[in-house]
Amino acid sequence: GAVLHCLALSRVLTSKGHDVSVIDYRPATATPQAFWQGWGLRSDPSLTKARVRWIELLHGASVRRGFSRFKASTMRFTEACTTVADVERVAAGFDAVVVGSDQVWNECFFERPVYFLGFPFRGKRIAYAACCGHAPTAAAQGSLESVRSWLRAFDSISVRNEVTCQFVTRCIGNTCDVVADPT
Repeated sequence: GAVLHCLALSRVLTSKGHDVSVIDYRPATATPQAFWQGWGLRSDPSLTKARVRWIELLHGASVRRGFSRFKASTMRFTEACTTVADVERVAAGFDAVVVGSDQVWNECFFERPVYFLGFPFRGKRIAYAACCGHAPTAAAQGSLESVRSWLRAFDSISVRNEVTCQFVTRCIGNTCDVVADPT
């Protein structure tokens, strides 16, 4: 879904005459699932997860290669970035950065400024169809101060659902537009 969001948005921006590159952010903390994980043997007596995991093991590599070819043939990517500093360095060459997609502002990312463009940047900061998925839990409340400052730095914020609109309004006091997912 995130890739289709990115592809649709990049095509619209390109059709409007903009030169679009996708920041290729792959956090160092994102690690592939170990062989023994994800089978669901303890939690799924129907073995549905085990069947899905078996198919992933048999065909996953070829599916990932095909998906990588699809992305490379439909979008232009920057060099791979694994840290916020890498993203900041790459973004410095842009006039604007757009962030958005399903659950890109989920509370599990509250400690990651990259998804909120929470780094020094002189260009326009735009959120298009961003989503938090659900209202932050009580456990996430302690992280909201950083999130508030990052959201205040945006030049324009639109979100994809009412839950995220309410989240943004509670954080910074501004309302935002609810827009369609670009896919």
